[in-house]
Amino acid sequence: MAGIVGIDLSSIEYGSTPALISADLNSYAPVEFLPSGYLIKDNDYLPAGGYSDYRISASNNWGIAGNKRESFLDDYYFRIHVTPSFIDAGNLVSQQEVEVTVWNAFLTPETLNQLSATGAEGISVVQPATPPMTYTPLIEHTYIFQIGTDGPSTIDAQFLFDFVSDDYPVQIVGSRVTPWLWRPDWSAPMIERLDWLTNLLPAYDGTEQRVRLREFPRRTLEFAFSATGKMRRLFDSAVYDWGARQWAVPFWPDGLPLSAPISIGATSVAVDTTTRDYHVGGLLMLLSDSGDAYEVAEISAVAAGTVSLARPLGLQWPAATTMVYPARVASLPDSHGFSRFTHDAVFGVARMQFEDSSDWAEAIPTDTYRGHPVLTGRPNWIEDISHEFARMMREVDFATGVRLRFDQTGNPEIIQNHRWFLDGREAISEFRSWAYSRAGKFAGIWVPTWADDLIVTQIIGSAVAAITVENIGYASRIGAGIHRNDIRIILKTGEVFYRRIVSAAEDSVTEETLTLDSPLGITVNPGDVSEINYMAFMRLDSDGVELSWFSGEFAECAHNMRAIKHDV
Repeated sequence: MAGIVGIDLSSIEYGSTPALISADLNSYAPVEFLPSGYLIKDNDYLPAGGYSDYRISASNNWGIAGNKRESFLDDYYFRIHVTPSFIDAGNLVSQQEVEVTVWNAFLTPETLNQLSATGAEGISVVQPATPPMTYTPLIEHTYIFQIGTDGPSTIDAQFLFDFVSDDYPVQIVGSRVTPWLWRPDWSAPMIERLDWLTNLLPAYDGTEQRVRLREFPRRTLEFAFSATGKMRRLFDSAVYDWGARQWAVPFWPDGLPLSAPISIGATSVAVDTTTRDYHVGGLLMLLSDSGDAYEVAEISAVAAGTVSLARPLGLQWPAATTMVYPARVASLPDSHGFSRFTHDAVFGVARMQFEDSSDWAEAIPTDTYRGHPVLTGRPNWIEDISHEFARMMREVDFATGVRLRFDQTGNPEIIQNHRWFLDGREAISEFRSWAYSRAGKFAGIWVPTWADDLIVTQIIGSAVAAITVENIGYASRIGAGIHRNDIRIILKTGEVFYRRIVSAAEDSVTEETLTLDSPLGITVNPGDVSEINYMAFMRLDSDGVELSWFSGEFAECAHNMRAIKHDV
Protein backbone atom coordinates (compact mmCIF):
# COMPACT_ATOMS: atom_id res chain seq x y z
CA MET A 1 0.00 0.00 0.00
CA ALA A 2 1.32 3.43 -0.88
CA GLY A 3 2.10 5.82 1.97
CA ILE A 4 0.36 9.21 2.17
CA VAL A 5 2.20 12.24 3.54
CA GLY A 6 0.04 14.57 5.66
CA ILE A 7 -0.19 16.90 8.68
CA ASP A 8 -1.90 16.06 11.97
CA LEU A 9 -4.40 18.76 12.85
CA SER A 10 -4.35 18.66 16.69
CA SER A 11 -7.16 19.93 18.87
CA ILE A 12 -6.89 22.52 21.66
CA GLU A 13 -3.74 22.08 23.71
CA TYR A 14 -4.70 22.38 27.35
CA GLY A 15 -2.38 23.59 30.08
CA SER A 16 -0.65 26.50 28.35
CA THR A 17 -1.60 30.08 27.71
CA PRO A 18 -1.92 30.94 24.00
CA ALA A 19 0.80 33.46 23.20
CA LEU A 20 -1.31 35.36 20.73
CA ILE A 21 -4.28 36.15 22.98
CA SER A 22 -4.57 39.86 23.78
CA ALA A 23 -3.11 40.95 27.08
CA ASP A 24 -6.17 43.15 27.60
CA LEU A 25 -8.38 40.11 27.39
CA ASN A 26 -6.23 38.31 29.92
CA SER A 27 -6.91 41.06 32.46
CA TYR A 28 -10.55 40.01 32.76
CA ALA A 29 -11.64 37.47 35.29
CA PRO A 30 -12.93 34.24 33.77
CA VAL A 31 -16.50 34.85 34.86
CA GLU A 32 -16.52 38.13 32.99
CA PHE A 33 -16.11 36.69 29.49
CA LEU A 34 -17.23 33.07 29.79
CA PRO A 35 -20.89 32.18 29.34
CA SER A 36 -22.60 30.65 32.30
CA GLY A 37 -22.69 26.90 32.60
CA TYR A 38 -18.93 26.32 32.09
CA LEU A 39 -16.74 24.77 34.80
CA ILE A 40 -13.44 26.50 35.51
CA LYS A 41 -10.51 24.14 35.93
CA ASP A 42 -7.00 24.81 37.15
CA ASN A 43 -6.12 26.93 34.15
CA ASP A 44 -8.25 30.08 34.37
CA TYR A 45 -8.33 30.53 30.60
CA LEU A 46 -9.53 27.14 29.44
CA PRO A 47 -13.20 26.20 29.84
CA ALA A 48 -14.43 22.65 30.02
CA GLY A 49 -17.85 21.15 30.42
CA GLY A 50 -20.21 18.44 29.38
CA TYR A 51 -21.38 17.95 25.78
CA SER A 52 -24.55 19.93 26.42
CA ASP A 53 -22.56 22.86 27.74
CA TYR A 54 -20.76 23.15 24.37
CA ARG A 55 -23.98 23.38 22.41
CA ILE A 56 -24.68 26.81 20.96
CA SER A 57 -28.18 28.15 21.18
CA ALA A 58 -30.05 28.13 17.89
CA SER A 59 -30.52 31.84 18.24
CA ASN A 60 -26.74 32.29 18.09
CA ASN A 61 -26.14 30.20 14.90
CA TRP A 62 -24.81 31.83 11.75
CA GLY A 63 -23.92 30.49 8.31
CA ILE A 64 -20.37 30.11 6.98
CA ALA A 65 -19.87 29.94 3.18
CA GLY A 66 -17.38 27.37 1.86
CA ASN A 67 -16.68 24.52 -0.58
CA LYS A 68 -16.48 20.84 0.16
CA ARG A 69 -12.98 19.52 -0.41
CA GLU A 70 -13.52 16.33 -2.45
CA SER A 71 -11.18 13.36 -2.53
CA PHE A 72 -10.66 10.26 -4.66
CA LEU A 73 -13.54 8.70 -2.79
CA ASP A 74 -15.94 11.26 -4.23
CA ASP A 75 -14.43 10.94 -7.74
CA TYR A 76 -14.76 7.18 -7.94
CA TYR A 77 -17.68 6.20 -5.75
CA PHE A 78 -21.28 7.37 -5.33
CA ARG A 79 -22.06 6.94 -9.04
CA ILE A 80 -22.66 4.32 -11.75
CA HIS A 81 -19.73 3.40 -14.02
CA VAL A 82 -20.64 2.32 -17.59
CA THR A 83 -17.59 1.10 -19.59
CA PRO A 84 -17.32 1.76 -22.49
CA SER A 85 -19.88 4.50 -22.92
CA PHE A 86 -18.93 5.12 -26.59
CA ILE A 87 -18.58 2.34 -29.18
CA ASP A 88 -17.24 2.98 -32.69
CA ALA A 89 -18.14 -0.07 -34.76
CA GLY A 90 -16.22 1.30 -37.76
CA ASN A 91 -17.11 -0.24 -41.11
CA LEU A 92 -19.34 -3.13 -40.09
CA VAL A 93 -19.03 -6.07 -42.47
CA SER A 94 -19.95 -8.87 -40.01
CA GLN A 95 -21.71 -9.05 -36.64
CA GLN A 96 -19.78 -7.52 -33.76
CA GLU A 97 -20.21 -8.26 -30.06
CA VAL A 98 -19.07 -5.68 -27.53
CA GLU A 99 -19.12 -6.20 -23.75
CA VAL A 100 -20.28 -3.25 -21.65
CA THR A 101 -19.83 -3.41 -17.88
CA VAL A 102 -22.10 -1.53 -15.46
CA TRP A 103 -20.74 -1.11 -11.91
CA ASN A 104 -22.71 0.28 -9.00
CA ALA A 105 -20.13 2.35 -7.12
CA PHE A 106 -22.71 3.51 -4.58
CA LEU A 107 -22.45 2.12 -1.08
CA THR A 108 -26.19 1.60 -1.15
CA PRO A 109 -28.45 -0.45 -3.46
CA GLU A 110 -29.46 1.16 -6.78
CA THR A 111 -32.42 0.23 -8.98
CA LEU A 112 -32.25 0.05 -12.78
CA ASN A 113 -35.71 1.00 -14.01
CA GLN A 114 -35.16 0.20 -17.70
CA LEU A 115 -32.68 0.05 -20.58
CA SER A 116 -34.11 2.18 -23.41
CA ALA A 117 -32.82 2.49 -26.99
CA THR A 118 -33.04 5.06 -29.79
CA GLY A 119 -32.04 4.41 -33.43
CA ALA A 120 -30.93 0.90 -32.52
CA GLU A 121 -32.31 -1.05 -35.47
CA GLY A 122 -30.16 -4.13 -36.04
CA ILE A 123 -28.64 -3.99 -32.53
CA SER A 124 -29.63 -6.35 -29.71
CA VAL A 125 -28.52 -6.54 -26.07
CA VAL A 126 -28.01 -9.65 -23.93
CA GLN A 127 -28.86 -8.54 -20.36
CA PRO A 128 -28.07 -10.28 -17.05
CA ALA A 129 -31.71 -9.78 -15.97
CA THR A 130 -34.83 -8.03 -17.15
CA PRO A 131 -35.35 -4.56 -15.61
CA PRO A 132 -36.40 -3.38 -13.16
CA MET A 133 -33.52 -4.96 -11.27
CA THR A 134 -31.62 -4.09 -8.10
CA TYR A 135 -27.89 -3.48 -8.12
CA THR A 136 -26.50 -4.30 -4.67
CA PRO A 137 -23.68 -2.07 -3.41
CA LEU A 138 -20.44 -2.38 -5.44
CA ILE A 139 -21.91 -5.03 -7.78
CA GLU A 140 -20.92 -5.20 -11.48
CA HIS A 141 -22.96 -6.67 -14.34
CA THR A 142 -21.98 -7.33 -17.98
CA TYR A 143 -24.15 -6.52 -21.01
CA ILE A 144 -23.36 -7.90 -24.48
CA PHE A 145 -24.23 -5.53 -27.35
CA GLN A 146 -24.67 -7.45 -30.60
CA ILE A 147 -24.33 -5.15 -33.63
CA GLY A 148 -25.70 -6.89 -36.73
CA THR A 149 -25.21 -6.26 -40.43
CA ASP A 150 -28.95 -5.83 -41.06
CA GLY A 151 -30.18 -2.30 -40.56
CA PRO A 152 -29.54 1.27 -41.71
CA SER A 153 -26.28 1.98 -43.53
CA THR A 154 -25.34 4.59 -40.90
CA ILE A 155 -25.25 3.43 -37.28
CA ASP A 156 -26.05 6.13 -34.73
CA ALA A 157 -27.75 4.44 -31.76
CA GLN A 158 -28.08 5.51 -28.14
CA PHE A 159 -28.91 3.25 -25.21
CA LEU A 160 -29.89 4.72 -21.83
CA PHE A 161 -29.45 2.96 -18.49
CA ASP A 162 -32.26 4.54 -16.46
CA PHE A 163 -31.31 4.29 -12.76
CA VAL A 164 -33.27 5.91 -9.97
CA SER A 165 -30.29 8.16 -9.17
CA ASP A 166 -29.47 9.24 -12.75
CA ASP A 167 -29.38 8.21 -16.45
CA TYR A 168 -26.21 6.79 -18.04
CA PRO A 169 -25.94 6.68 -21.90
CA VAL A 170 -24.07 4.35 -24.28
CA GLN A 171 -23.62 5.63 -27.84
CA ILE A 172 -22.85 3.35 -30.81
CA VAL A 173 -21.73 4.75 -34.19
CA GLY A 174 -20.44 3.20 -37.42
CA SER A 175 -21.36 2.23 -40.96
CA ARG A 176 -22.76 -1.00 -42.32
CA VAL A 177 -20.92 -2.28 -45.39
CA THR A 178 -21.93 -5.15 -47.65
CA PRO A 179 -19.33 -7.05 -49.70
CA TRP A 180 -19.11 -6.88 -53.50
CA LEU A 181 -18.85 -10.52 -54.56
CA TRP A 182 -18.88 -10.29 -58.38
CA ARG A 183 -15.41 -10.84 -59.79
CA PRO A 184 -14.03 -8.73 -62.65
CA ASP A 185 -13.83 -9.82 -66.25
CA TRP A 186 -10.10 -9.62 -67.03
CA SER A 187 -10.69 -9.74 -70.80
CA ALA A 188 -10.73 -5.93 -70.58
CA PRO A 189 -8.24 -3.87 -68.53
CA MET A 190 -9.29 -2.68 -65.10
CA ILE A 191 -8.98 1.09 -64.65
CA GLU A 192 -7.74 2.58 -61.38
CA ARG A 193 -7.90 6.37 -61.24
CA LEU A 194 -6.11 8.64 -58.74
CA ASP A 195 -7.46 12.21 -58.50
CA TRP A 196 -5.63 14.97 -56.66
CA LEU A 197 -6.83 18.59 -56.48
CA THR A 198 -4.65 21.61 -57.27
CA ASN A 199 -5.60 25.27 -57.23
CA LEU A 200 -3.76 26.71 -60.24
CA LEU A 201 -3.22 30.49 -60.26
CA PRO A 202 -1.77 31.58 -63.65
CA ALA A 203 -0.22 34.99 -64.24
CA TYR A 204 -0.41 37.04 -67.43
CA ASP A 205 3.22 36.28 -68.36
CA GLY A 206 2.66 32.50 -68.17
CA THR A 207 4.13 31.88 -64.74
CA GLU A 208 1.87 30.15 -62.25
CA GLN A 209 1.34 29.43 -58.59
CA ARG A 210 0.05 26.02 -57.51
CA VAL A 211 -1.61 25.18 -54.22
CA ARG A 212 -2.18 21.56 -53.19
CA LEU A 213 -5.72 21.17 -51.85
CA ARG A 214 -5.94 17.42 -51.32
CA GLU A 215 -3.44 15.51 -49.18
CA PHE A 216 -4.39 12.10 -50.56
CA PRO A 217 -5.98 11.36 -53.94
CA ARG A 218 -9.49 10.13 -54.39
CA ARG A 219 -9.55 6.70 -55.98
CA THR A 220 -11.97 4.96 -58.29
CA LEU A 221 -11.87 1.43 -59.62
CA GLU A 222 -13.68 0.58 -62.84
CA PHE A 223 -14.03 -3.01 -64.02
CA ALA A 224 -16.26 -5.17 -66.18
CA PHE A 225 -18.07 -8.15 -64.65
CA SER A 226 -20.73 -10.70 -65.48
CA ALA A 227 -23.04 -12.95 -63.46
CA THR A 228 -25.38 -15.81 -64.25
CA GLY A 229 -27.86 -17.95 -62.35
CA LYS A 230 -28.00 -17.50 -58.61
CA MET A 231 -25.17 -14.95 -58.61
CA ARG A 232 -27.18 -12.80 -61.04
CA ARG A 233 -30.21 -12.95 -58.79
CA LEU A 234 -28.08 -12.11 -55.76
CA PHE A 235 -26.62 -9.18 -57.68
CA ASP A 236 -30.06 -7.85 -58.58
CA SER A 237 -31.22 -8.03 -54.96
CA ALA A 238 -28.06 -6.49 -53.57
CA VAL A 239 -27.99 -3.51 -55.94
CA TYR A 240 -31.71 -2.91 -55.46
CA ASP A 241 -31.33 -2.80 -51.67
CA TRP A 242 -27.79 -1.47 -51.21
CA GLY A 243 -27.18 0.63 -54.33
CA ALA A 244 -27.02 3.92 -52.44
CA ARG A 245 -24.96 2.54 -49.56
CA GLN A 246 -21.35 1.53 -49.06
CA TRP A 247 -19.70 -1.68 -50.25
CA ALA A 248 -16.59 -3.56 -49.24
CA VAL A 249 -14.88 -3.87 -52.63
CA PRO A 250 -11.82 -6.10 -53.06
CA PHE A 251 -8.89 -4.43 -54.75
CA TRP A 252 -8.79 -7.18 -57.35
CA PRO A 253 -5.20 -6.68 -58.67
CA ASP A 254 -3.81 -7.38 -55.18
CA GLY A 255 -5.56 -10.74 -54.76
CA LEU A 256 -3.62 -13.91 -53.98
CA PRO A 257 -4.57 -17.55 -53.38
CA LEU A 258 -4.67 -18.44 -49.70
CA SER A 259 -1.31 -20.03 -48.87
CA ALA A 260 -2.50 -22.18 -45.93
CA PRO A 261 -5.88 -23.29 -44.51
CA ILE A 262 -7.47 -21.05 -41.87
CA SER A 263 -9.36 -22.40 -38.87
CA ILE A 264 -12.37 -20.88 -37.14
CA GLY A 265 -11.28 -18.28 -34.60
CA ALA A 266 -8.03 -17.35 -36.38
CA THR A 267 -6.85 -13.81 -35.71
CA SER A 268 -4.29 -13.52 -38.52
CA VAL A 269 -3.91 -14.42 -42.19
CA ALA A 270 -0.62 -15.35 -43.86
CA VAL A 271 -0.39 -13.37 -47.10
CA ASP A 272 2.26 -11.44 -49.01
CA THR A 273 1.67 -7.78 -48.07
CA THR A 274 4.57 -6.33 -50.07
CA THR A 275 3.40 -3.66 -52.55
CA ARG A 276 -0.24 -4.52 -51.75
CA ASP A 277 -2.99 -2.30 -50.35
CA TYR A 278 -3.21 -3.70 -46.81
CA HIS A 279 -3.31 -1.04 -44.10
CA VAL A 280 -4.26 -0.72 -40.44
CA GLY A 281 -7.95 0.04 -40.10
CA GLY A 282 -8.64 -1.31 -43.58
CA LEU A 283 -10.43 -4.49 -44.61
CA LEU A 284 -9.39 -7.97 -45.67
CA MET A 285 -11.75 -10.18 -47.67
CA LEU A 286 -11.73 -13.95 -48.04
CA LEU A 287 -13.71 -15.13 -51.06
CA SER A 288 -14.40 -18.65 -52.30
CA ASP A 289 -13.90 -19.57 -55.94
CA SER A 290 -17.66 -19.98 -56.34
CA GLY A 291 -18.25 -16.48 -54.95
CA ASP A 292 -21.08 -17.49 -52.63
CA ALA A 293 -18.91 -17.82 -49.50
CA TYR A 294 -17.07 -14.82 -48.09
CA GLU A 295 -15.82 -13.20 -44.92
CA VAL A 296 -14.63 -9.65 -44.36
CA ALA A 297 -12.47 -8.66 -41.38
CA GLU A 298 -10.98 -5.44 -40.06
CA ILE A 299 -7.18 -5.18 -40.09
CA SER A 300 -5.45 -4.33 -36.80
CA ALA A 301 -1.80 -4.72 -37.86
CA VAL A 302 0.22 -5.36 -41.01
CA ALA A 303 3.61 -7.06 -41.10
CA ALA A 304 5.69 -8.68 -43.84
CA GLY A 305 3.78 -11.81 -44.76
CA THR A 306 1.05 -11.47 -42.10
CA VAL A 307 -2.13 -9.48 -41.60
CA SER A 308 -3.51 -9.37 -38.05
CA LEU A 309 -7.26 -9.03 -37.56
CA ALA A 310 -9.23 -6.99 -35.05
CA ARG A 311 -11.60 -9.93 -34.33
CA PRO A 312 -11.42 -13.70 -34.80
CA LEU A 313 -12.71 -15.19 -38.06
CA GLY A 314 -16.01 -17.00 -37.90
CA LEU A 315 -15.50 -19.48 -40.75
CA GLN A 316 -13.05 -22.14 -41.81
CA TRP A 317 -11.24 -21.48 -45.10
CA PRO A 318 -9.47 -24.06 -47.28
CA ALA A 319 -6.36 -22.96 -49.13
CA ALA A 320 -7.17 -24.62 -52.44
CA THR A 321 -10.36 -22.71 -53.24
CA THR A 322 -9.96 -19.37 -51.43
CA MET A 323 -8.64 -15.99 -52.55
CA VAL A 324 -7.58 -13.26 -50.15
CA TYR A 325 -7.82 -9.56 -51.04
CA PRO A 326 -7.34 -6.17 -49.42
CA ALA A 327 -10.68 -4.37 -49.59
CA ARG A 328 -11.78 -0.75 -49.62
CA VAL A 329 -15.04 0.93 -48.61
CA ALA A 330 -16.62 2.21 -51.82
CA SER A 331 -19.89 3.36 -53.32
CA LEU A 332 -21.54 3.20 -56.73
CA PRO A 333 -22.32 6.41 -58.67
CA ASP A 334 -25.82 7.88 -58.64
CA SER A 335 -26.77 6.01 -61.80
CA HIS A 336 -25.41 2.58 -62.66
CA GLY A 337 -26.82 0.57 -65.56
CA PHE A 338 -26.13 -3.02 -66.56
CA SER A 339 -26.99 -5.16 -69.60
CA ARG A 340 -28.87 -8.45 -69.75
CA PHE A 341 -27.80 -10.47 -72.77
CA THR A 342 -29.96 -13.50 -71.79
CA HIS A 343 -32.87 -14.01 -69.44
CA ASP A 344 -30.50 -15.16 -66.70
CA ALA A 345 -27.21 -13.38 -67.38
CA VAL A 346 -26.06 -9.84 -66.68
CA PHE A 347 -23.02 -7.91 -67.88
CA GLY A 348 -21.86 -4.46 -66.88
CA VAL A 349 -19.11 -2.12 -65.78
CA ALA A 350 -18.92 -1.25 -62.09
CA ARG A 351 -17.39 2.10 -61.22
CA MET A 352 -16.52 2.08 -57.53
CA GLN A 353 -15.61 5.32 -55.76
CA PHE A 354 -13.42 4.61 -52.72
CA GLU A 355 -14.63 6.46 -49.63
CA ASP A 356 -11.60 6.13 -47.35
CA SER A 357 -8.23 7.89 -47.63
CA SER A 358 -5.65 6.16 -49.82
CA ASP A 359 -2.17 6.88 -48.53
CA TRP A 360 1.00 5.62 -50.16
CA ALA A 361 4.71 6.24 -49.60
CA GLU A 362 6.08 8.93 -51.91
CA ALA A 363 9.33 8.40 -53.83
CA ILE A 364 11.29 11.05 -55.77
CA PRO A 365 13.69 10.03 -58.59
CA THR A 366 17.30 9.93 -57.47
CA ASP A 367 18.63 12.05 -60.37
CA THR A 368 18.27 15.79 -59.67
CA TYR A 369 19.10 18.95 -61.57
CA ARG A 370 19.01 22.45 -60.08
CA GLY A 371 17.32 21.12 -56.96
CA HIS A 372 14.51 19.25 -58.71
CA PRO A 373 14.11 15.60 -59.74
CA VAL A 374 14.65 14.39 -63.30
CA LEU A 375 12.36 11.86 -64.97
CA THR A 376 14.75 9.11 -66.08
CA GLY A 377 12.30 6.31 -66.93
CA ARG A 378 12.00 6.04 -70.70
CA PRO A 379 8.51 6.01 -72.20
CA ASN A 380 6.93 2.90 -73.63
CA TRP A 381 7.09 3.50 -77.38
CA ILE A 382 4.33 1.00 -78.17
CA GLU A 383 2.42 3.98 -79.60
CA ASP A 384 3.50 7.35 -80.96
CA ILE A 385 4.60 9.89 -78.36
CA SER A 386 2.88 13.20 -78.94
CA HIS A 387 4.73 16.50 -78.65
CA GLU A 388 2.66 19.67 -78.83
CA PHE A 389 3.51 23.39 -78.92
CA ALA A 390 0.69 25.48 -77.44
CA ARG A 391 0.71 29.28 -77.28
CA MET A 392 -1.39 31.72 -75.29
CA MET A 393 -2.55 33.71 -78.29
CA ARG A 394 -4.74 36.77 -77.80
CA GLU A 395 -6.89 38.28 -80.54
CA VAL A 396 -8.49 41.68 -81.01
CA ASP A 397 -11.23 41.47 -83.61
CA PHE A 398 -13.95 44.11 -84.13
CA ALA A 399 -15.30 42.09 -87.10
CA THR A 400 -14.97 45.13 -89.38
CA GLY A 401 -11.38 44.86 -90.48
CA VAL A 402 -8.10 43.05 -89.98
CA ARG A 403 -7.66 41.03 -86.81
CA LEU A 404 -4.84 41.78 -84.36
CA ARG A 405 -3.21 38.68 -82.85
CA PHE A 406 -0.31 38.58 -80.38
CA ASP A 407 1.54 36.01 -78.26
CA GLN A 408 0.83 36.80 -74.61
CA THR A 409 3.85 35.03 -73.09
CA GLY A 410 6.29 35.01 -76.01
CA ASN A 411 7.08 31.31 -75.52
CA PRO A 412 5.31 28.10 -76.44
CA GLU A 413 3.87 25.82 -73.79
CA ILE A 414 5.17 22.35 -74.53
CA ILE A 415 2.84 19.41 -73.88
CA GLN A 416 4.44 15.99 -74.08
CA ASN A 417 2.91 12.53 -73.74
CA HIS A 418 4.50 9.84 -71.58
CA ARG A 419 3.49 6.18 -71.51
CA TRP A 420 4.63 3.80 -68.75
CA PHE A 421 5.16 0.07 -69.16
CA LEU A 422 4.88 -1.42 -65.66
CA ASP A 423 5.96 -5.05 -65.59
CA GLY A 424 5.89 -6.61 -62.11
CA ARG A 425 4.70 -5.59 -58.66
CA GLU A 426 7.88 -3.65 -57.88
CA ALA A 427 7.60 -1.51 -61.01
CA ILE A 428 3.92 -0.79 -60.31
CA SER A 429 4.67 0.17 -56.71
CA GLU A 430 7.52 2.48 -57.78
CA PHE A 431 5.27 4.22 -60.30
CA ARG A 432 2.56 4.70 -57.65
CA SER A 433 5.13 6.25 -55.32
CA TRP A 434 6.27 8.54 -58.15
CA ALA A 435 2.67 9.58 -58.89
CA TYR A 436 2.07 10.35 -55.21
CA SER A 437 5.19 12.54 -55.16
CA ARG A 438 3.80 14.55 -58.10
CA ALA A 439 0.34 14.99 -56.48
CA GLY A 440 -1.35 15.76 -59.78
CA LYS A 441 -0.46 19.19 -61.19
CA PHE A 442 1.27 20.30 -57.99
CA ALA A 443 4.96 19.31 -58.23
CA GLY A 444 7.38 20.06 -61.05
CA ILE A 445 9.98 17.72 -62.58
CA TRP A 446 12.57 17.87 -65.36
CA VAL A 447 11.44 15.85 -68.39
CA PRO A 448 13.71 15.04 -71.38
CA THR A 449 12.35 14.97 -74.92
CA TRP A 450 13.84 11.45 -75.39
CA ALA A 451 14.94 12.62 -78.88
CA ASP A 452 18.30 13.23 -80.60
CA ASP A 453 18.00 17.00 -80.37
CA LEU A 454 21.68 17.98 -80.72
CA ILE A 455 24.44 16.19 -82.64
CA VAL A 456 28.03 16.78 -81.46
CA THR A 457 30.52 17.41 -84.30
CA GLN A 458 33.76 18.28 -82.43
CA ILE A 459 35.68 16.85 -79.47
CA ILE A 460 34.46 18.26 -76.15
CA GLY A 461 37.43 19.29 -74.00
CA SER A 462 37.45 18.37 -70.34
CA ALA A 463 37.94 21.98 -69.22
CA VAL A 464 35.93 23.64 -72.00
CA ALA A 465 32.41 24.83 -71.11
CA ALA A 466 31.10 24.58 -74.67
CA ILE A 467 30.03 22.03 -77.27
CA THR A 468 30.10 22.29 -81.05
CA VAL A 469 27.02 20.81 -82.67
CA GLU A 470 25.32 20.47 -86.00
CA ASN A 471 23.80 23.78 -87.12
CA ILE A 472 20.01 23.54 -86.62
CA GLY A 473 19.37 27.26 -86.23
CA TYR A 474 19.73 27.15 -82.43
CA ALA A 475 21.63 30.44 -82.26
CA SER A 476 19.34 32.26 -84.69
CA ARG A 477 15.97 30.86 -83.62
CA ILE A 478 16.13 29.49 -80.08
CA GLY A 479 18.92 31.54 -78.52
CA ALA A 480 18.97 29.63 -75.21
CA GLY A 481 15.27 30.20 -74.75
CA ILE A 482 13.24 28.59 -71.97
CA HIS A 483 12.39 24.88 -72.44
CA ARG A 484 15.35 24.58 -74.83
CA ASN A 485 18.25 25.84 -72.72
CA ASP A 486 18.60 22.79 -70.42
CA ILE A 487 20.06 19.60 -71.84
CA ARG A 488 20.89 16.05 -70.83
CA ILE A 489 24.05 14.52 -72.33
CA ILE A 490 24.15 10.71 -72.26
CA LEU A 491 27.36 8.89 -73.08
CA LYS A 492 27.50 5.36 -74.40
CA THR A 493 29.10 4.34 -71.11
CA GLY A 494 25.85 5.30 -69.36
CA GLU A 495 27.31 8.42 -67.75
CA VAL A 496 24.88 11.37 -67.71
CA PHE A 497 25.56 15.14 -67.56
CA TYR A 498 23.00 17.87 -66.98
CA ARG A 499 23.95 21.33 -68.19
CA ARG A 500 22.39 24.71 -69.03
CA ILE A 501 23.09 26.51 -72.31
CA VAL A 502 23.87 30.14 -71.52
CA SER A 503 24.54 31.39 -75.08
CA ALA A 504 24.91 30.24 -78.66
CA ALA A 505 26.85 31.40 -81.72
CA GLU A 506 26.80 30.28 -85.33
CA ASP A 507 30.25 29.14 -86.55
CA SER A 508 29.32 28.20 -90.12
CA VAL A 509 26.43 26.92 -92.14
CA THR A 510 27.13 23.45 -90.76
CA GLU A 511 28.17 24.09 -87.14
CA GLU A 512 27.34 26.28 -84.17
CA THR A 513 28.80 26.51 -80.67
CA LEU A 514 26.71 26.33 -77.49
CA THR A 515 28.25 27.75 -74.33
CA LEU A 516 27.46 25.74 -71.17
CA ASP A 517 27.31 26.84 -67.55
CA SER A 518 30.18 24.46 -66.63
CA PRO A 519 32.61 22.00 -68.30
CA LEU A 520 31.93 18.27 -68.37
CA GLY A 521 35.23 17.48 -66.62
CA ILE A 522 36.19 14.75 -69.09
CA THR A 523 37.17 14.68 -72.74
CA VAL A 524 34.38 13.38 -74.95
CA ASN A 525 34.66 12.38 -78.60
CA PRO A 526 31.60 12.79 -80.85
CA GLY A 527 31.35 9.03 -81.16
CA ASP A 528 31.16 8.66 -77.36
CA VAL A 529 27.83 10.49 -77.18
CA SER A 530 24.72 8.36 -77.19
CA GLU A 531 22.23 11.22 -77.33
CA ILE A 532 21.57 14.79 -76.20
CA ASN A 533 18.02 15.70 -75.15
CA TYR A 534 16.43 19.02 -74.43
CA MET A 535 14.84 19.12 -70.99
CA ALA A 536 11.83 21.15 -69.86
CA PHE A 537 10.62 21.74 -66.33
CA MET A 538 7.15 20.20 -66.38
CA ARG A 539 4.19 19.13 -64.29
CA LEU A 540 1.33 16.76 -64.94
CA ASP A 541 -1.23 18.37 -67.25
CA SER A 542 -4.08 16.91 -65.18
CA ASP A 543 -4.75 16.15 -61.53
CA GLY A 544 -5.88 12.66 -62.53
CA VAL A 545 -3.69 9.63 -63.24
CA GLU A 546 -5.10 6.39 -64.65
CA LEU A 547 -3.58 2.93 -64.26
CA SER A 548 -4.76 0.24 -66.68
CA TRP A 549 -4.42 -3.16 -65.02
CA PHE A 550 -4.16 -6.16 -67.35
CA SER A 551 -3.41 -8.52 -64.45
CA GLY A 552 -2.11 -8.26 -60.90
CA GLU A 553 1.44 -8.23 -62.30
CA PHE A 554 1.19 -5.93 -65.31
CA ALA A 555 -0.18 -2.41 -65.84
CA GLU A 556 0.18 0.59 -68.12
CA CYS A 557 -0.28 4.33 -67.66
CA ALA A 558 -0.31 7.23 -70.11
CA HIS A 559 -0.47 10.92 -69.22
CA ASN A 560 0.52 14.33 -70.53
CA MET A 561 3.20 16.61 -69.09
CA ARG A 562 3.00 20.40 -69.49
CA ALA A 563 6.04 22.70 -69.41
CA ILE A 564 6.11 25.42 -66.73
CA LYS A 565 7.48 28.91 -67.25
CA HIS A 566 9.98 28.93 -64.39
CA ASP A 567 12.98 30.67 -62.87
CA VAL A 568 14.77 27.50 -61.72
